[in-house]
Amino acid sequence: MDTIETAREAGMQLRHLRSQRGLTQQQLADDAGVSRKFVADFESGHERAELGKALQLMQAAGLTVLTDRKNHPLQNIVDACAHSLSEEIGKDDEFALRLLMKTVASILRRDDLHDALLTEPPERLPPKWDRLFKGSIAYALRKQGLQPPAWTRAAKLRSEWYPANPSTSAYTELTKKQTPPELSRVNVFLREKTLIAGG
Repeated sequence: MDTIETAREAGMQLRHLRSQRGLTQQQLADDAGVSRKFVADFESGHERAELGKALQLMQAAGLTVLTDRKNHPLQNIVDACAHSLSEEIGKDDEFALRLLMKTVASILRRDDLHDALLTEPPERLPPKWDRLFKGSIAYALRKQGLQPPAWTRAAKLRSEWYPANPSTSAYTELTKKQTPPELSRVNVFLREKTLIAGG
């Protein structure tokens, strides 16, 4: 992995990746939602590039900005949960749901958390569980007054999913009403009371 320490090095790396992918500056600009001039300036090492646009451009080119994730308690909690879920889903879904609930409760109990660059865990979960995991983490962070990272926003499932399987239509309606917005937005319905019951 290359270390980038200057704007010039970032520009050279971007140019290399763009060329490797067979993209013109205009194609990369279109993918990133920036102007072609911004791409040209960035590749030339101009140091006054806006960070937001620079990150969009780097992401469109396939570059990832890494930070030292080790020893951040929140990152460790999220990574451990994703890993455990990846091992349990399909074997014991009820236990996997309890693990996620325990993680949410753990985040809600912490008083030492602060905004950090929380990165997405490397584990890939099935679509339903991915939405539940990401929405639950976003919910817990919001309740702690922290900004949920962009990776916690996922596409909506095509059909509704009720991880706790409500037994009656009345309970289904209650579940819908009491589901946190981070979950209902993605078509996952789980009562807030159930989600935080892992403590």
